[in-house]
Amino acid sequence: MGNQAWRVIKLTRKVKQMLINFSAPITLTEEYDKIATSMGYPSRAEALRAHMRKTVLESQSKNEEK
Repeated sequence: MGNQAWRVIKLTRKVKQMLINFSAPITLTEEYDKIATSMGYPSRAEALRAHMRKTVLESQSKNEEK
């Protein structure tokens, strides 16, 4: 199994979770929700988790290239 596949498994298996709470402008949130829905995410939380995973994996890949 490749390194990237292992990271995906590590990031997606059941681990302790943290509640994240932040404020965002209503218009930004409404637009984000439209995009998330159009991409098939069942909720804003799922879309944000997926984006966080993608961002972490991309950052790790860039760091490995250095």
